[in-house]
Order: sequence, then structure tokens, then C-alpha cells
Amino acid sequence: MGTQDIKITPRTGSTTGLPEIFFQGSGTTASGITMSVHGSGDIIYDGHQGELFRLTNNLQTGTIFSVKDISGLDQIALDASGDLNLNTYYGSTSLGGNVSYKPFTISTGVGQGDASWTTLGSNTYAVTGSDALYYLAEGGAYDRAIQLPTATSDIEGRTYTLKKLDSASGVIGVLSGISGAYSGLFCENDTISLTCAEGATSGQYEWHNVNETLTAHVAVLEQQTIDADDYGQSIAKDVWVQVNLDASVISRPTGIAQPGPPLTDFWFGTPQGKHVIKRKGVYRVTACIWYDNAMDGTDRADISVSVNGTRVRSVHGAQSNSNNQYVTTQISWIDELEVGDYLELWTYQTHNTALRLHLGSKARPIFEVQEIL
Repeated sequence: MGTQDIKITPRTGSTTGLPEIFFQGSGTTASGITMSVHGSGDIIYDGHQGELFRLTNNLQTGTIFSVKDISGLDQIALDASGDLNLNTYYGSTSLGGNVSYKPFTISTGVGQGDASWTTLGSNTYAVTGSDALYYLAEGGAYDRAIQLPTATSDIEGRTYTLKKLDSASGVIGVLSGISGAYSGLFCENDTISLTCAEGATSGQYEWHNVNETLTAHVAVLEQQTIDADDYGQSIAKDVWVQVNLDASVISRPTGIAQPGPPLTDFWFGTPQGKHVIKRKGVYRVTACIWYDNAMDGTDRADISVSVNGTRVRSVHGAQSNSNNQYVTTQISWIDELEVGDYLELWTYQTHNTALRLHLGSKARPIFEVQEIL
């Protein structure tokens, strides 16, 4: 093995060459690293393939230090402005430290996932800087909340992504001031990303809703219970009667469609069934009903929808063209609805006696709401 050595060359009084220290590890020139001091004050470490590392004696402008690859490109460069450039030209960056880039799971079951709601009190999980940036959460049957750190300049630019994993009725909300509309994660795979940044007021930091992927809320109710003659609810003459809706066909999320019990007394039973809005938005509301074949030529069947107990939309429906006809009538419109608004279906008919609603495999009272914005 050759000589291992550290050679110091001060260059005192010399006008040629640079003061340097040469580190030799195995006795070969290829193993050596030279540290040289340049006239500018820069300290540069060179290997046999080129520059390895540079320190610049200037803290006000330009690059303070840099690490280069074999072609001389900066792989790490710290600027006096505070900018740190990593892998500017190629490659990838792996970060460790307090913030984990592994998804963090919050489970409804004790001992499952990375944390459990049941051990944290009040169905709330408080995010800390040491957890993660991506949260996967089960809501279960209860409403939950994730508490984000207070938005400050120290974490400006930090983004948390929250995703609901299950289809259960529990809603996952977020605690901390959020700029922009947001009402919670209701459905399986609903996702929201929140970034800490300044708001409209200089120096005031907020969590901004920068991206969300939310499942549209949709609900369908029907009247499905029939008597021995294949007819449904009886509708009195010349009076608005609420249509009984006893079957939830679609309810996404759970709880929008709220069916009533099946009628056992088709003539004098108490009608029930409604939609209850869970998220503020613009909805398409659609309904359709069929009457039995006792309609005569001058008879009319109307339909109406009430919001919070007040009928807000009505349609003067179809009029029979001849005696003993099946008659159908429908309504559809678009409206902005608030959280907690409830919608019910009504009908009115002008035959000389009470009439029955017709229920068949393809014809039955149906009532839909669909979120479109």
C-alpha cells in the first residue's frame, strides 16, 4: 500500500498556485482530494474527476455553498436569498425528519391503523408536525373531526390531504379556519387538500381549500308497498295530499333519503318520506307519479314539492283525454338548497272520488334529488 498523507502547501509569498491541502488516502493520485483557497475567498474541494464542493465567502448575494456532479452541475445549491435547490437538473429527493410522507390512517377500531378515534376524545384527531401530510380516515357511524395545526408563517406552503375511506354515515370535518366553501367528507373516497398560506389580509395565515374531489349527493325515494289489487296510496279529491315514500333506492351519502314506513291503511294512513340535504349546493329535483285507470276526460292530476313544509314548485299535470285512463304527471327543476332543508312530495287530483296511485314494475311514484354544483 502506498503512503497515506495530508500535504499542506501554504504558498506564502508565491505569485503562482493556490494555498491548498491535499488529502491522500491510498497512495494513488486518484484517491486524493484537494482543498484550495481562491483569491475570491472561495474554498473549493476537488477530486480527480472535478469539483466536489464549494463554499463562497458571501452571505448577501449568490450561492453560499454548492455540491456538484461529475459534469459540474449543482445537485445541491443554497442561495443567500434562502432558496435551496435540490436535483435541479435530474434525480429525486428523499426527505426524512419530523414530517412523514407515509399515509397516516385513523381507524374506527381500537388498535387498528396508526391511530383510533376512540382513544382521542370527542371523536377528534389533532394533527401534529410529526404525523404525516396524507391522512386516510374511517368515519364509521359517528361524525368526526381532524384538527389541523394553527396556520402560521412557519408552515406556509404546507399541504395536508385528507381522504375518507369508508361508506358509513359518519362525516369527517376539519377544525381550523378554512378559506373557501367546505362542509366535510361525506362519501367513500371524498378527498380534500388544504394549504397554509396568507389570506386576503397581509400577515394573516389560513388553511386554503386548494383541491377537492367530492362524490355528488344523490337520493331516490319510491312508493313500493301495494295492496292485494296492485294499487298504492289513496288520494282524496280536490286536496293536496303528501305522497308516501317507503323505500330508499339510492342514498349517497346515507341519510339524505329518509323513507317512511309502508302504509298498512292505504286510505287513511299518515304519509311520510322525505329528502334531507346534507351539503349546501345546487340540486336537480325530479318527481313523477301515476294514477290508476279511473281518470275521466275532465280529470286532472297535479304534482308539487315542498321545501321545509312549504310547497315551492307545483305543476298542473296531465288531463285525461277520455274516460278510464292511466294518467302520469311529473315535475323537474333546479334549485339552490341549504344544509338541513327537507323536501316532500305532494299530489292533487280532481276526479269525483278518491283515486289510487298506480304501482307497477315500471310505473310507481318516484322522487329524486341530485347535486349538480
